Amino acid sequence: MVANKTSPSEITGQFAQFLQQQIDTQRYWRKPAMRGTDPQALHQVRVSLRQMRTIVSLFEPLLKSKWQQQTLKRLRRMSRKLDAARDWDVYLEQHADRNDQPNKALKRQRQKAQRQAKKALNSRKWRSWLKSMHKQLRQGDGHRYFKQSLPLPSVNQFMKTLLEQRWAKVQKLMTAQVIADDHKLHRLRIRCKQLRYATDFFTDHLPKRQNEIFVEQLKQLQQCLGDIHDAYIQQHLQQGLLSEAEQVNRQQQLISRSQQLKQQLPEMFAGLESTAGHWRSESEPHFV
Repeated sequence: MVANKTSPSEITGQFAQFLQQQIDTQRYWRKPAMRGTDPQALHQVRVSLRQMRTIVSLFEPLLKSKWQQQTLKRLRRMSRKLDAARDWDVYLEQHADRNDQPNKALKRQRQKAQRQAKKALNSRKWRSWLKSMHKQLRQGDGHRYFKQSLPLPSVNQFMKTLLEQRWAKVQKLMTAQVIADDHKLHRLRIRCKQLRYATDFFTDHLPKRQNEIFVEQLKQLQQCLGDIHDAYIQQHLQQGLLSEAEQVNRQQQLISRSQQLKQQLPEMFAGLESTAGHWRSESEPHFV
């Protein structure tokens, strides 16, 4: 994902290269996501949006404030418009029975959310922005997003500062008290994603084996937190759309699944703690 140099000027190139990859991803998956027949397409669009939001946020000290704020606002707005469609995709994949009459109501809700997602992805403003960004980045204009008067740090200096900050935010929420709070667990999930995307961005500048172990631990925690969040969201999605008996039954299933997953968290917290901090190493980075 990143280049194999650590000169100060290279940081602008890495940022531009990353953005270009994500813009290309958006352009590739936009129409398949609009068709609504492949949930994976919408998932790819949303992951790419999150990755862009994370990196644009991380680079905030170096980027022109107006461009950074406008870009984040645009990406967040698009993400929100796609959230409902993805939530229904996950719910129906796990629960829906095509022969079950009440589930037709659930499917109608999914279709409504999909129409909203299609409208957002096909909007003139979104298509125009993707086209404009694609053109600028292809022409090598990535430096235009950076503050011109600010001396740029080396990639390694910037990486160590950012990863240390992101790790501190994750570490703060890895407590026994947080496990009982679904809202704080969701916040932890978001912070884990941000840390993972940042680690992915700088992967070529980190000790290879140590980073692989850390990322694997982070992925496992992120997956568990994602499953807990899905169970929480699904409890609210189904309200008023199922028979009372079926709703109670599914509610109990979701609560039970969430509790089972939460029991795994202390061990996952400990595993991640034991593998963190490899970005502080003074050893030579691994390049591919």
